[in-house]
Amino acid sequence: MEDWKIGWKIGWLGFHQGNWRELEAAIRAKLPSHPANFSEETPFGKRYEVYLPITGITGKTVEVLTVWQYDNDNAGHESEFPRL
Repeated sequence: MEDWKIGWKIGWLGFHQGNWRELEAAIRAKLPSHPANFSEETPFGKRYEVYLPITGITGKTVEVLTVWQYDNDNAGHESEFPRL
């Protein structure tokens, strides 16, 4: 997705740099009830995509694509937890 579309969706929901923790909380609240689909394996780790319906501060809801990665360390071991 193009960067401007992502910024537009997030802004439309009422999120911005000053309240990014609220967006993070909204994502983490929805995450356990939505499936993660394997996307790709890179030299840096395995990536998974999760589509989440996020309701913003404005009360509007948009489906947001999040990408999570299990990082590989220098020895080739995978991290225990993914990062956003």
